[in-house]
Amino acid sequence: LLMGALWLLASRPLRAPSIIAFGALVGLAAMITIKVVIYAPVFAGVAWMRWRESKNKGLFMRRLVASALAGLAVFACLYAWHSTFVAVAPVSADVQTVESAGRVMFSEGFIPQRNALVIQIIRAPHVLLLVFFTFWLLPKASLSSARKVALLGMLAPLVSVLIYRNSYPYFYVFLLPPLLAATTPIMDVALKRSGMAILAGLMVVVSVMISFSEASSGYRILQGQKRTIAAAHALFPEPVSYFDFAGMLGDYDRALNFMRSGWGLKNYRRRGIARFAKEMEHKTIPLLIANHEVFTRIISDKEIRSEENLDLFEEDAEALREGYIHHWGLLWVAGRHIPPGHEPLRVNIRIPGFYTLEDSSLRIDGFVHQPGELIMLERGHHLIEGRNAPATLRWGDHLSTPSATAPGTNPFQPLY
Repeated sequence: LLMGALWLLASRPLRAPSIIAFGALVGLAAMITIKVVIYAPVFAGVAWMRWRESKNKGLFMRRLVASALAGLAVFACLYAWHSTFVAVAPVSADVQTVESAGRVMFSEGFIPQRNALVIQIIRAPHVLLLVFFTFWLLPKASLSSARKVALLGMLAPLVSVLIYRNSYPYFYVFLLPPLLAATTPIMDVALKRSGMAILAGLMVVVSVMISFSEASSGYRILQGQKRTIAAAHALFPEPVSYFDFAGMLGDYDRALNFMRSGWGLKNYRRRGIARFAKEMEHKTIPLLIANHEVFTRIISDKEIRSEENLDLFEEDAEALREGYIHHWGLLWVAGRHIPPGHEPLRVNIRIPGFYTLEDSSLRIDGFVHQPGELIMLERGHHLIEGRNAPATLRWGDHLSTPSATAPGTNPFQPLY
């Protein structure tokens, strides 16, 4: 959307059709993501070029203002229409979003995602060389000062990598189009020299080979996603509530939706509310999909380092550790492993429902139950005795274990 609007601004006469199209593209882009601000210097540089090259500067400026107003009008209309579907006060919510973005997005120091930057350079070294030679040769290029300013404006978003917290690999898809467009004058000079053309060709071949390798890795990740989703649906044919990081089961009730990013987790910590435990107090949530290291670190024995240190509150961590047992792959279901012992054990059942007793008999709240029995446990504390051997309480009526092999890798493309 933004590159289409940029093409209109750079090369088309700013008459009514172009102004309307420009407004539609920019207004829709602004509704999709707040990151449109990163393109501000790109549009400013091209606008400066068009103004300097315009024969009637006053007329061009009026049309440029009309284009900007058209974008604002389209954004306002889309925002008003979108707000009719939002339960909370949209203006208040969006002000909070912008304030939170200001606190988080640019507060992680210099080159916050340096690992991602290094990987991008390794995968596409020719892009780095093109950008480097563009900066080096631009002052000597036979271009007007206005066009040099436009090219610098198109290169300016590169600065965001130095300070923008979420400059993960996916961000480069958004970042690179104006940068690559700005390198075309240098690319044109390079390709006229046989040595440079051969070098560029070799780099492109290497990049394509890396891309094919990445595609095969992506295919494996996609297959892991599909197997996990199919297994969850087979385990719970009727929709249930669940916890996870990214909303893998779009047709089931995701109990909490704030865990979409480190940003959401930091806001969770800032607000100081144990939301998982609170949610489990009034909603039955029998499924946990451990598709984030925060979950894995809490409910498994694996020690996983976290650069962002985004742990949950201890009350939430305890609720997850005590509430779920591993079932298959990334799927954890409500349940409790009961260790052997001579003393009575009081357990807190946070997810009410029918539980299947496995492995050994137990006396629960004074009643003896044998392996294979289905036991109704209400939310709250229950007294367990007769722990002569390890036993397991697993939510549901003899939940089956999926026959498919569990994915051996994380079902998401890593961000680093």
